[in-house]
Amino acid sequence: MKRKIYGLTAVLVALMLMLSSCTMLNRPTEDSSEASSGSGIKIIVKDPESSETTGQSESSGTEGSSGSGGESSTQTESSESSTENTDSSTDGTTDNTRDLFQPVIDVYQIVCSTGFGGDEFDGIDLLRENGVDVSRMDETLVEMHFFEQILGSNGEAHYTFMDIDGDGVEELLITSLYYEREINALFMLVNDIPTMLLAGWSRSSYYTDGYGHIFHTASLDAATYYVSKMYYNGDSFVISESIMSVMNYETTEYEYYYAVERLPEMKPEDSCPEEQFRDLYNSWTDSFITVLAANG
Repeated sequence: MKRKIYGLTAVLVALMLMLSSCTMLNRPTEDSSEASSGSGIKIIVKDPESSETTGQSESSGTEGSSGSGGESSTQTESSESSTENTDSSTDGTTDNTRDLFQPVIDVYQIVCSTGFGGDEFDGIDLLRENGVDVSRMDETLVEMHFFEQILGSNGEAHYTFMDIDGDGVEELLITSLYYEREINALFMLVNDIPTMLLAGWSRSSYYTDGYGHIFHTASLDAATYYVSKMYYNGDSFVISESIMSVMNYETTEYEYYYAVERLPEMKPEDSCPEEQFRDLYNSWTDSFITVLAANG
């Protein structure tokens, strides 16, 4: 009887040992590629057959989040830096453009603060000495222009910047001291050299519609007046359309003329009805925009 009990007990012990062994075999194991977090807690994963993570240290999770956030933060900073660089580049271009025009502004400031005019002062020579290209201009016209700048001076040069021809680069406009839409002179950068392309005075003024057109209004004499619509062709301003009114001294009546790509001539082929002249005149002058500004 005792042998049977001992035999049964042995069987039971053997069964318990087998069950214990199976339980040990099914426990999670530490991956051979275990990593440790900053706190020293190991990252435990399931058996290699599963891709799911059963446990991850809080510290490691934070680090992961921080790492991701850090990357995002870096990307954001990089993006902001890129934006700043772009803005800086844009501002730099604008600032550089304006810096290139500074010699012109300096000359006008001197001219407007002198308080005297006539032959005592030669603005066009000052422009040349400051590296400004005035070779495209009629010197007599420029001298008259500077003469009126001096006589009309309030001690301060009036100017502004505007992209007239739509090429993304601003031009320098010398504006009237009295008329908010009038342009007295226009300078462009040609190979980074400030170049004078327009110069006006009391009987020869310029305006813009803000859409790439410059309008020139002029009185050739007491009886002749014209308006030209112009655009920049990459080298100079050229006429696209022009109108003119002339008083006939014999009849004391006005005659009207219109031409394309040139100034009208007092010839029958350029003659136009007064209504056409008035319509164009009103349309053009109504489009003039305000340009008056002090010190840019």
